[in-house]
Amino acid sequence: DASQDLALASAKTIGVFPNPYYAFNPQETSRLSRFVTFNNLPPNSPVTIRIFNLAGQLVNRIEKNDASQFARWNLLNFSNLPVASGMYIAHIEIPELGHAQVLKLAVIQEGEVLENF
Repeated sequence: DASQDLALASAKTIGVFPNPYYAFNPQETSRLSRFVTFNNLPPNSPVTIRIFNLAGQLVNRIEKNDASQFARWNLLNFSNLPVASGMYIAHIEIPELGHAQVLKLAVIQEGEVLENF
């Protein structure tokens, strides 16, 4: 099927930006809404993105099933806490296309100093 071949070819160009994430993203509207964006995801197809740290621990999971080609990760873990600076692995799975892909992502968080604790 030509449309599936086209979708698979597009899926092979999936990316994440900004990469590296260096303390901010020009699209962010506040310091409290940090995110990176995965692009070239197939529209109207279920996509699962699993984010792992380098120890192999699952940090977060993103489910996308809409008409958009984008999905955002808010740089939070499952406990809604900001992830630490470091390297992360994104495992992207598109079951309808039988496609899986791995991306590397560097996150450098803004330095934060606790003055009162």
